Amino acid sequence: MNPCEEDLPAIVTLAAIGRGELKVQRSLFVAEAHPLADRVEVRGIVADMRRRYHDCRHVCHAWRRGHGNDQTEGRSDGGEPSGTAGAPILGAIESAGVTDAAVVVARYFGGVKLGTGGLGRAYRAAAAAALADAP
Repeated sequence: MNPCEEDLPAIVTLAAIGRGELKVQRSLFVAEAHPLADRVEVRGIVADMRRRYHDCRHVCHAWRRGHGNDQTEGRSDGGEPSGTAGAPILGAIESAGVTDAAVVVARYFGGVKLGTGGLGRAYRAAAAAALADAP
C-alpha cells in the first residue's frame, strides 16, 4: 500500500435509491436519495419526482458530485423560504459523508406553518432518512 493513500478519506457513494418519509405537524415529507453519475442527471431526477408527486406543494433538492478539489454541489429551495430546504438537504448529504448523490424531497403541506427552523429540521431529517435507507 502506498503510504500516501492512508491519508485519503474514504469515498462513500450510493449503490441504489434510498427512500424516507417524515410527518411533521400534518406535513408529509417524502425523500429519495439517488446515486448520481453526472450532475446533468439531477434535472431528470427532480422532474421525475415532480411528475410522481404532482400534487405536492414543494419539490426541493440538493446534490454533490466528485470529491476533493473536483467536488461540485448544488441545491434548490423549490419555492420554500430561502435557505430552509436546499441547504439542510445538502447538510444531510455532507453529514452522511456521501458524494455522487442527489436527494430530492417532496412536501405535502398539512395546514400548519412550521417556521423556518422547523422547515430546515424537517427537510434535513427526511433527507437523512433517505440516505440511511440507501445501500
